[in-house]
Amino acid sequence: MENKFTKKEFMITFQLSKTKIFDVQYYTLLNNNKPYFSTSVAEFCKNKLDFKQCGQAQGDILPPFHIANKFYKKWDKKHLADLTTSEYFEIIEDLEALKNKYSYILAELENKQKPYDPHISFYTIAEFTKQDPKKHNIKII
Repeated sequence: MENKFTKKEFMITFQLSKTKIFDVQYYTLLNNNKPYFSTSVAEFCKNKLDFKQCGQAQGDILPPFHIANKFYKKWDKKHLADLTTSEYFEIIEDLEALKNKYSYILAELENKQKPYDPHISFYTIAEFTKQDPKKHNIKII
């Protein structure tokens, strides 16, 4: 049985629209000593073969998406920072509002998978965003 106080590492991509996504991540990258928290966004070109803009463009992409923008504004100060246990579980609670509003792809990472070099492939995300928003969720382990 998993301890309810274990901080599980994850990557989650939310589909805001057919062209825009919001990523929330908490994981230990490669040989780093501890996990970090980050968010990023991306907007696809119309043909889904590349991004129109991506990375730290939350100020450009998120404002029309109130729930995602609220999450970003609340947690941006913790970008690439350590999270306390209480902050981690508050983020997990806040993610529920995003999960209820937007379709998402979730990758939960297990300790046995370390060192991580995780990603959800560009192709997977491009195909995911071709579907109607909030009609589907995908869990990848």
